[in-house]
Amino acid sequence: VTSSIPMSTWVATLAVTAVASAADGARYTPSQRQSIGLWPLPSNQTSGDTTLAVLSSGFTFPVTGPTTPTLTAVIKRYQGLIFLHGTGAQTPDRVDTPPVKAVGSDALNSCSIKVTDGTEVLTWGMDESYSLEVSTKGCAIAAHTFVGVGYALETLSQLVLSDGGVYSSGSPTYWIPNTPWAIADTPRFGYRGLMVDTARHFLPLNALRRQIDGLSFNKMNALHWHLTDAQSTPLTSKAFPNLQLGAFHPNAVYTLDDIKGIVEYARLRGVQILLEIDMPGHSFAFGVGYPELILNCSSMYPLETEFWTSSLDITRGEQLYSWLETLLTELTAVLPNTLFHIGGDEVQYQCWSSSDVMVAYLKSRNITAVQLYVAFHLLAFPPPSSYRSVSAQPAHKPLSIPEHRPIVQILDRWTVGVAVVALLIACAPISGTTSLNRG
Repeated sequence: VTSSIPMSTWVATLAVTAVASAADGARYTPSQRQSIGLWPLPSNQTSGDTTLAVLSSGFTFPVTGPTTPTLTAVIKRYQGLIFLHGTGAQTPDRVDTPPVKAVGSDALNSCSIKVTDGTEVLTWGMDESYSLEVSTKGCAIAAHTFVGVGYALETLSQLVLSDGGVYSSGSPTYWIPNTPWAIADTPRFGYRGLMVDTARHFLPLNALRRQIDGLSFNKMNALHWHLTDAQSTPLTSKAFPNLQLGAFHPNAVYTLDDIKGIVEYARLRGVQILLEIDMPGHSFAFGVGYPELILNCSSMYPLETEFWTSSLDITRGEQLYSWLETLLTELTAVLPNTLFHIGGDEVQYQCWSSSDVMVAYLKSRNITAVQLYVAFHLLAFPPPSSYRSVSAQPAHKPLSIPEHRPIVQILDRWTVGVAVVALLIACAPISGTTSLNRG
């Protein structure tokens, strides 16, 4: 499309528009929200038709029940989120003010919180329910845990609207429409998560924190952190300093303190970190610093496939298992929960069958590649007792990763979602007289 308007006219028009927009922006400060839209939709809710003023200055959250440092931090965070434009005068000075109820005895100046459980630890399946009531009689939150309180405060932050200071000379006005509100909410799903992949695309800590904030705003409770893969190992290790040689750049790494800090940041927002170290496939980057641990199949396919075809060299036996035990013990020490993800996907058996060493290893033990894959997981991560219905038991003590249960997430052709979570592969029988050991 062509135009007969001179370029100078376009520039002048854009400049005038920019000035007008700037002037308008000075007058109409962006608002945190000017209409109700609860997300996610609570399990049960009722509302009315009365608009209630909220006094931001001096607003309090009196607590009944265990007042822990975690609960205090949650309340302090939402004090800022609910009153996003700060606190100040509540007297409008414009004729086109929003329909805010006149400041008086009905104006809301506090919200009571009743909590029954003083736990500060996140656990899978913990009680995340809450209730929230807002009316001219007051505001009341009830929950069993600090997570439930956080979700209630998130809902309250969505109910509180603001003019951003437009109607009161820069001092923001806050109100809640459609009172009285009565909300009773509990998650439909126990696991509500999102995965980030920092192995293929390194994310700085601030990006991870922003993602966790987004999860908490949506009342999601899990961040699956796919930390390592064939492309990179963005991780430092005190035990294995060469591990970070597999990173994209010396600065594109996470220290153990970084991981610990992210775990704590997430905990305060009701989000658990499910850390994943992918194995035995997708492990090429481990071999940059420790080439002896990798079965390298880079010559088997074109260059672009060497990353995902190569895997940990299970024929290394005790050398490999001891290395893994040390690394994972170091990692899980900074993880407070009991789940740890070990990937397990896309092991390329054609890579194994192309290696003379691997072929000889399988033949000497009279097992198939699939059976070796199962044996690896049984040795590296013993399944829960309820899964020990296998025909061959380890002939030694498996890797000792205290108080952490690994999971393998099995997908059915990437179309129907998660088919099984837990060590399903541990149920596969290993026939013959083979005993499982690290040799």
